[in-house]
Amino acid sequence: IQYNTSSAYFGMTYYVSSTDVMVFTTSSDGVTWGDANPIYIYDGEAGAEWLVNIDFLEGTDLISIGYEFDKIAFSTDAGVNWSTSTISAMTPDDDLFGVGITEGPVLHAGYYTGGAFYYTSSTDEGITWTTTTIHTTTNGSNATFNRFVMDNNNRPSLLIFDTQQSTLSGVTSTMYFASRNDDYTWTTSTIGTNIYSFTDDGALSDMGFYGAKPYMTYYGNSNYANLAY
Repeated sequence: IQYNTSSAYFGMTYYVSSTDVMVFTTSSDGVTWGDANPIYIYDGEAGAEWLVNIDFLEGTDLISIGYEFDKIAFSTDAGVNWSTSTISAMTPDDDLFGVGITEGPVLHAGYYTGGAFYYTSSTDEGITWTTTTIHTTTNGSNATFNRFVMDNNNRPSLLIFDTQQSTLSGVTSTMYFASRNDDYTWTTSTIGTNIYSFTDDGALSDMGFYGAKPYMTYYGNSNYANLAY
C-alpha cells in the first residue's frame, strides 16, 4: 500500500488466491475501496506473486509496480488498466529491488547480479532496456538490504549493501548511496561501514527523500538500524 500525495488517494495491491490474480485498488479514506483492477495472473512460478515496490509519479496518473524477480507492471490511467514487461536485461536469478516511472512513460529499475549493481531504463514501454553498471561489490551483497527509489526530481537513486567480508559469525559491510546527476552520470558516496552478527534479527533498509535530500535507514553495527541523511 502507498499514498499518492498529490492526488490524495491510497493505492493498494493484493493477491487473490482463488483466481491467481494480482489486483490494484484505490481509496480516498482507507475505509471504502474502489474496483479491483487486475494487474497480472500468477503463472505458478515461485516468487511471481511477490511485489517489490509501488511507485507513483506525483501529479500524474502514472504508476509502476515491480514484481517477481525481473518484471515490471505499469499503468498510465491511475491503475485502471495495466501493461507488463519482463526486464530483458535481467534473468530470473537476478535480484530486482526497485522500479520507478517518469513522464513518457519512462520505466526505471535497479537490480543486483553477479557481484554488481545495475540501473536499467526503457523509453518504449518495456520493449527494450538500456543498462548502466553502478557499483561492483567487494564480496557480494544481500538483496534484502538494497533499495531503489526515484527522488523528487525524478532521478534514480540506489541504496547499496556491499559485503566486505563474511564469516560464520558475522559480516562486515559498507553501505553506499548512488544517484544519477542531471548530465546522466552517476555519483556514489559512502554512508557507513557496519559489523553485525547472525545471532539476532536484523533491521531491513529503507530510503526516501525530502525534496531532493535523501534519508535512509540501514543495517548497522550490532544488528541495530542506523539513520543517515
